[in-house]
Amino acid sequence: MTRGSDSDFVGFVFSALTTNTTHFYKVLRAIAPKPARGQANGPLDTAAAAGGDTFVLTTITADGIAFSVGDMHTGMGRLYLRRNLFSDYSYRPDKPPGYDDGDDDDGDEHASVTFKLSLDRLIICLQMFAVDAGGAAGNATNPAAGGAGVGAAAPEDASTCRMIYQGAGHPFLLVFRQPSTSLVTTCEFNTLDLDPTEPAEDDDNTGEDGALRMDLSNVALQLIIAGRVMADAVSELRAIDTEVLTLRAARASTPRFALLSHGKIGLSQFSFPEDTGGGTPLFERFMVNAPPAEEEEEGADPNPDVVVVNSYTFGQILKAQDAMALATRVSIRCDAHGYMSIQSMYELGTGTAIFIDFRFCALQDDDLTERLERLGYD
Repeated sequence: MTRGSDSDFVGFVFSALTTNTTHFYKVLRAIAPKPARGQANGPLDTAAAAGGDTFVLTTITADGIAFSVGDMHTGMGRLYLRRNLFSDYSYRPDKPPGYDDGDDDDGDEHASVTFKLSLDRLIICLQMFAVDAGGAAGNATNPAAGGAGVGAAAPEDASTCRMIYQGAGHPFLLVFRQPSTSLVTTCEFNTLDLDPTEPAEDDDNTGEDGALRMDLSNVALQLIIAGRVMADAVSELRAIDTEVLTLRAARASTPRFALLSHGKIGLSQFSFPEDTGGGTPLFERFMVNAPPAEEEEEGADPNPDVVVVNSYTFGQILKAQDAMALATRVSIRCDAHGYMSIQSMYELGTGTAIFIDFRFCALQDDDLTERLERLGYD
């Protein structure tokens, strides 16, 4: 950590300025691994419980910056910050000396830079300097409690945070400036550069930014529901020590949407009503699609009752709980292969929003049978 002027940094690949970082702190915490039950819920506790730092895959493009954690086996969380969320955003691809744009036949070669850094240390830094300087973080379940959003208008004396990356081999920097005192504090984070010529792990299932690929041409289920509703449901499932969660959605039969909890205390079902009790529909959107082969069968019922049933390790789903609690709306999608996306929309109150996307793989038949047998199910 150093103190100086943020104008000292030149020749950067990436630079972005936000006038209030409270929301940035909240959404980064939302993708961080969660400690086990009974442990304190803080960045240092999370790192200790995991046996070390959690590293986040960071991808920068001309359109925004993405932070991804996890893998296809344990679930993946991805936070994407569009450039319009920042009051200032600049990206200059890191090209070799003497490079000429005319020499590059592949225009995408320098479209992004990717590296890893410690998510735990990044969150701790934001908690120390951004939250304390810019106001209390507020209740994690109340987005309005955190002040101005990322890139939103803020008081003239509000602290600012500039992200800077000077290219391969350089640290990732957060530069905090407090106008009232002219104090500038710089936090440096070591980066692990990735070899762009080396294929990513599970390359068939993940994209270049680490996101788990879904078959969007074959979506079996899509629904949109209030974030607090899903967050409360996950809290109840956690309270009864759920180990395997089965999601069931039906096109026509009731209940249309239910969550089945498999745990040591037995089987429990949480059925969602059609409305909130006041006549307002609970689901903003609800679609269950039949597999393409069934849709194409001649003489088939034009309105069959299609049921989607997938099971997941509950510990994976729990990773998305903080994001759900922040969200105004949550979109849940499942493709025909069992991959599930839980996308939480965190509104900033300025006509903009941040999307936090978690993706999970369904348990296969053998894994599901083994887990249920261990819990005492036949």
